[in-house]
Amino acid sequence: MVQTKTRSKEITILINRLNSGGAEKVCVVLCNELVKRGYNVAIWIVQYENTSLASKLDKKVQITSLNKERVSHCFITLTSLFLKNKPKVILIFNTELSLMVILLKFFLLNKPLIIMRNINTLSMELNAPVNYWKKHIVYPLIKNLIKRSDIIVAQSEGMKMDLIEHYNILEKKIKTIPNPAVVLGNQFSDRVVINKKNELVFIGRLVEQKGLNLLLEAISIAVKSVEDLHLTIVGEGPQLESLQKIATDLNITKFISFVGFQANVNSFIIEAKATVLTSYYEGFPNVLVESIALGTPVISFDCPSGPKDIIEPGVNGVLVPYLNVELFAQAIIDVLKGQYKFDEKRVVLSSERFSLDAIVDKYEQLFYELN
Repeated sequence: MVQTKTRSKEITILINRLNSGGAEKVCVVLCNELVKRGYNVAIWIVQYENTSLASKLDKKVQITSLNKERVSHCFITLTSLFLKNKPKVILIFNTELSLMVILLKFFLLNKPLIIMRNINTLSMELNAPVNYWKKHIVYPLIKNLIKRSDIIVAQSEGMKMDLIEHYNILEKKIKTIPNPAVVLGNQFSDRVVINKKNELVFIGRLVEQKGLNLLLEAISIAVKSVEDLHLTIVGEGPQLESLQKIATDLNITKFISFVGFQANVNSFIIEAKATVLTSYYEGFPNVLVESIALGTPVISFDCPSGPKDIIEPGVNGVLVPYLNVELFAQAIIDVLKGQYKFDEKRVVLSSERFSLDAIVDKYEQLFYELN
């Protein structure tokens, strides 16, 4: 553990919501670990709901809900909170909230140190289809104002280089801190699977970013060689009906199960021979780290960015050339037919560099440097 000499062990964290999601899970485990290390942790949430994830927050974490439906409605309430609480360091888990705090800082006498935690590869995220408000108001402001953050946390080297190359952020203002390999709950409580079936699992939001149309195409190719293949898709989102239609059109519905959101995904990962990811872009895909921490190897596109930082080819997974569906299908076939000899202990060991202690040490060091 880092031996800190900070003048203050207080940290305020700002986030949109605490529902399902990788960033939200990281937020909760980071809050809880900082409390264990003696920090006074306050979390400001745009809209607090008593979700299964929110219920896992340590009771010592001070929760404040802004009671707003949208980030864009938060400015006045945030101003009041800053004037009342005068936080010294604020860690923000949302790009739009970071923008709002940067604008607000111009008017504050007690100016907080702003740590913007970048969640996705920003150039890819800002080029994705969005509504008029985001495209013409929010995103141009983000492009011009993010460099005014005191520090930007990137979860991968790819995210860091994206910020430098596309937004002219000084390298010294970017800290690369991966997400921790943490599975909420007892990750080994369900470990009873000895001979795994030809099961694959996808875990995540059913949105265009995740490239599930490409995954279904790969499955339609792979089932010709592995007839007992089965893919479980865990998650919910706006693309559910279109994905079900794609599965029908490809005549692979009997090989696919859509099981919706699951509060505990441990058993799905443990029972699978591989966790799969075909995203068009990521920031740092937590599901890959969670999978290897549970001993299940992964198959992923080498998308921007994150998988390259996690996957050690042949040790804990397969890194497939970006958007190459045929090679992704071949990787599935090779893994299910045993062409890769993954050792469960080595897979788990490969996650140790993402241990909770190691990652929180990095955050503590960052707080130390800013104070």
